[in-house]
Amino acid sequence: MSQPRRMKRGFTLVELLVVIAIIGVLVALLLPAVQAAREAARRMSCSNNVKNIVLAMHNYAEANKQFPIGARASGTGSSATYGQSWTIGLLPYIEQDALYQQWNHAAPWATNASLINQGNGLILNIYRCPSTPLAKTITPSVGGGKVMQVNYVGVSGCTNSSDSSNSNGFNNLAFSAAGRTTATGGGIMSANGVLYPESTTSFGDLTKDGTSNTMFIGEQGDFMRQSSSTGTQIEATNSYPNGGFAGVDKIGMPGISGYSCTAAHAITTVRHPINYKISVAGSGTGQGGANCGLFAAHGGGCMIGWGDGRVSFVSENLDMTTLFRTCSREDGLPVQLPDR
Repeated sequence: MSQPRRMKRGFTLVELLVVIAIIGVLVALLLPAVQAAREAARRMSCSNNVKNIVLAMHNYAEANKQFPIGARASGTGSSATYGQSWTIGLLPYIEQDALYQQWNHAAPWATNASLINQGNGLILNIYRCPSTPLAKTITPSVGGGKVMQVNYVGVSGCTNSSDSSNSNGFNNLAFSAAGRTTATGGGIMSANGVLYPESTTSFGDLTKDGTSNTMFIGEQGDFMRQSSSTGTQIEATNSYPNGGFAGVDKIGMPGISGYSCTAAHAITTVRHPINYKISVAGSGTGQGGANCGLFAAHGGGCMIGWGDGRVSFVSENLDMTTLFRTCSREDGLPVQLPDR
């Protein structure tokens, strides 16, 4: 007599739900770790970008006896318009000599715009932070097409004043060696750093403070808020309004009587703490503003490239006196950075 076949028992609904719940908990536990690992990789890539940019500046200085001009205008007098920034000067030193050779360095920005309007805009990854949520390209106010938004900005200097005079606390920190000027929506531009309009800074200008205490470049790679911490989210960087390859539209440099450019592309005068992400009308913190500061998407601080070629992640809690002293090339004041 044949034995009855035993039915294979499957999973019950309750067991399936338990398994799914366990898998969900494991995913929830692992996801932050995966995200943290990805961000760590992005931060390392960003650090490498900054390192390579600063080393390119060293190579430029070795060949030209000075660092690249922070930003410059094209033309003369009242007819001057946007020229180019340090991002163009460095092209031969970041393996982009072909683009550099095509660039007409004597012509206005708009004349050269077509060179970087290839397709949806030429993207040089060395100038882009991997963590940034900002758009890769923007539509420039001149030249048309799409141009790259650069996530790294040159430090033209610092100011702790609320106006364009050479008083109001500015001299108290011995920053009076170079002048300032009102520029871009009430912002204040200084030339006491390394990369300013028409700059001719060399290693010889850094002997008093030392290259290890002098800031060259920082990040601008996150959104800002309009007017308050709860305001509208905006892209306010010194790539606006014409991209990070453009310069300024005023001949001369801060400190010369009457100097006041419309927008400060690719350079900034530090006036606020790191990761100050509020754009206030008339404060120079808006798009292309002279005091659109240093801020990153990494959280807690931003990458800084120093004159000695090193890169460090500097906390947003760094006190303002120390921050100002590192942005000024020759104030002669001692600096003690937390990472030393």
